[in-house]
Amino acid sequence: MILVNLQLAVKPDQLDAMKTRFIHEVLPDTRNYSGCSALYMTENIDIPNQVEFVSIWDSKEHYDTYLNWRDETGLLAEMAEKYLEADPVFRFLAIEKEF
Repeated sequence: MILVNLQLAVKPDQLDAMKTRFIHEVLPDTRNYSGCSALYMTENIDIPNQVEFVSIWDSKEHYDTYLNWRDETGLLAEMAEKYLEADPVFRFLAIEKEF
C-alpha cells in the first residue's frame, strides 16, 4: 500500500469554489475508484490557500491508473487553469508499518 500526498496551492479567490466542487463532484468518485482505501482533504493551517489531499491506495499502479483517468476526463487541465496558482506537488510514500 502507498500513501499519496497531493499538495495544491489554490488561487485565494477560487478556494471556496474549488473546495465545494471537489467535495460534491470530484472526491466521491476518487474514494470509490478501484484501489483507493481512504481519502482525506486537508487545509494547511499556516497557509490557508494550500489544500492537501492524503489518500491510501493499494499500489502506485492503482493511483497511476486513477490519475490517467482524471487526465483523460480533462479534470487535471481544468483544475490547473481554473484553481491553481502553482504546479501540484505529488508525494508517494510507501506504508512501512501501521501502529
